[in-house]
Amino acid sequence: YIFLCHSFSFFFFTHTPTTHIYPLPPPPPLPTPGGGSSGGSSGGSSGGSGGGVTAPPVSGKAGIAVSAAYGQLGVPYKYAASSPGNAFDCSGLTKYAWGQAGVYLPHQSRAQYAAIPHVSKNEAAPGDLIFYYSPIGHVGIYIGGGQMIHAPQTGDVVKISNVNWGKVVGVGRPG
Repeated sequence: YIFLCHSFSFFFFTHTPTTHIYPLPPPPPLPTPGGGSSGGSSGGSSGGSGGGVTAPPVSGKAGIAVSAAYGQLGVPYKYAASSPGNAFDCSGLTKYAWGQAGVYLPHQSRAQYAAIPHVSKNEAAPGDLIFYYSPIGHVGIYIGGGQMIHAPQTGDVVKISNVNWGKVVGVGRPG
């Protein structure tokens, strides 16, 4: 609202913003687990952030967890944080995402690895947790197509990155 006063006359003006919605183009096909490697110190290469990205169709609890992770794209990284829309660290994000599906996970990547059953890299499915380093020091949630959502490091945001399968030390399946 804009308020104007001129010669003791009062005028009120309002403006209604206009929103334009444009469809996103379909994403390109992605590599499958077990192939290639790319990445950086956080276990994956940089990817995009939020901006209207939608989760691929995944059913059951894994689908809920993947959708919850997609909903946090672009949220800043903060060590020891698990605050939707505000800040996450890697294990805080996976704890939150699976918590939305009714599955409790501890807030520490090594503890998450110890708490859930493991599958081989070739069996990785959307919703599975991807673990890096020995001892375990990073975790992301697999979304399929050789990609994961994770909270990489200070100064970064929750984002989609390519899984660096060569550095993955384990894959876990909550739920």
